[in-house]
Amino acid sequence: MVEEWARLYLDEDVSFRELGKRYEMNPSNIHKTLTKRCGTKWVINFNEKSLRKVISEEIEVPELLSESTIQRIKEKCKARRTWQHGSQKYEYLLSRIIFDKDTGYALTGTNNVDKRNYRPYRCNGKTYSINADDFENAF
Repeated sequence: MVEEWARLYLDEDVSFRELGKRYEMNPSNIHKTLTKRCGTKWVINFNEKSLRKVISEEIEVPELLSESTIQRIKEKCKARRTWQHGSQKYEYLLSRIIFDKDTGYALTGTNNVDKRNYRPYRCNGKTYSINADDFENAF
């Protein structure tokens, strides 16, 4: 099943959301499985309450996907996170093309009442916005 997920995601450009619908699974779990749980090492964290610390152990396991396939999946995940993939309701000339220097995430367009703005993707703790008309005219 994991090999089929990887093939669909890489070759047929099926999103994790669509994979989740097809296989009746949580898309986040599919993402985590493909990017972190298919290699030769499995990390297990033990929460030791009496010592007030988390102990991590690494176990060698047979690989489900080759390292090159896992790397391709990770690169595609990163690209999909920062580049436009799909149409937007409002036009933003530079949406998902310009990036926030501190976080590395793309700025995305957002509409607030009658004003178009750019803001950091998912905000990531930052709450600023830039007037889209002023920014695009300056560009």
